[in-house]
Amino acid sequence: MFFGRTLQEIAEGGGLVLLLPWLAKWFPKLSGYTKIKNKVREFAAIFQKSVDEHIKTYSENYER
Repeated sequence: MFFGRTLQEIAEGGGLVLLLPWLAKWFPKLSGYTKIKNKVREFAAIFQKSVDEHIKTYSENYER
């Protein structure tokens, strides 16, 4: 549910930035760019946690 909701928030907040990309530089909050950037960071943190766990539990004898 988190991923679907987050993608929806990114899509809703990013419409203006996609239409007028220069707004991201001049008006990051108003254009929704800041919200998109924060949501992408949340996604990256979740995926990084999964990768870190995978690396931590890696075993040469166990094929995943």
